[in-house]
Amino acid sequence: MLKPLKVLTGKPIGIVTLDNETARGAVDATGNFLYDKEVELTGLNAVIDPVEKDNDKIAAGTKALEIPTYVGEEYATTELTATDVVADTLLKVSSGKLVKATTGAAALWKYVGTYANPYGVTMHHIKRIAEVTAA
Repeated sequence: MLKPLKVLTGKPIGIVTLDNETARGAVDATGNFLYDKEVELTGLNAVIDPVEKDNDKIAAGTKALEIPTYVGEEYATTELTATDVVADTLLKVSSGKLVKATTGAAALWKYVGTYANPYGVTMHHIKRIAEVTAA
């Protein structure tokens, strides 16, 4: 899942077709883009407000929003492996998720803390930073 917290408004957002099923909030291999999709307002979701956690996957072969990220922007995402992660931990990309950056690895993200999601989903508050090398 993906929740923009502090983001630049008016930036161009690309549309791409994904080869594999992807979770909303996944990071591309470069760490510069996040993937999202529009909430589907079909079926029961056309009558009631859709629940975000029920719209968490982007199917293979479908179009997704490719959101460019800029230094200083903040998001909440489920796509983070939180092993040994505390506030200010540097993060790198691994298989579409953010993980703790190992010594010598390039990091573009920093862990801020846990995000309180109203649907009971564990989300992580992250911040885009200028590239640094983890010590």
